[in-house]
Amino acid sequence: MNQQYNSDNDIITILNYLFIALDFPNVDHIVQQLSEQADKHQEVIVNIAQQLQEKGCQEGLLQDIEQGFEKGIEKGRTEERVLAYQRQLNMARNLLKNGVSLELIVASTDLSREELISLQ
Repeated sequence: MNQQYNSDNDIITILNYLFIALDFPNVDHIVQQLSEQADKHQEVIVNIAQQLQEKGCQEGLLQDIEQGFEKGIEKGRTEERVLAYQRQLNMARNLLKNGVSLELIVASTDLSREELISLQ
């Protein structure tokens, strides 16, 4: 990068581009060189830095929301499994009260013989 031939607009454009495409491997070195050339553009650099910080906060917030959503779905699934199991136990209890054999209840509910015996 030639330190003598970059106009003010070039510097601002390059900084904006670099901060949008942050994956550039030498971004720190280039930003340092541009900063040395553009002392009068410190306000622009600060504004870009603030935009990056806000973008990082937004991305972090989106990740937190996504993780919370996934945890909520998993919690809902777990609760549904517990409720389904409780319904099976209640149905088995009622069948036992009505004299239905353990073998038929095991075959119908997928509950184990031990689970049914514990209900009696």
